[in-house]
Amino acid sequence: MANEKFRKEIKQSGVKMWQIADKIGISDMTLSRKFRYELTSEEKDEIRRIIAGIVKDPLYQAKKSIIKGV
Repeated sequence: MANEKFRKEIKQSGVKMWQIADKIGISDMTLSRKFRYELTSEEKDEIRRIIAGIVKDPLYQAKKSIIKGV
């Protein structure tokens, strides 16, 4: 499967694919289609930057705490 390691990396981050797609400005289906083929290192770096931004977002942290019951 294309991008298998990268998919695992995303899953471990806790960020959902739809959240990444939203930040890029595309639909989650379009992002899913892009993952059918190996992404370039530039695309992966962009997604990593987006994930880092989402994870640092205080609103994301607050929602994550509520879900976990902390």
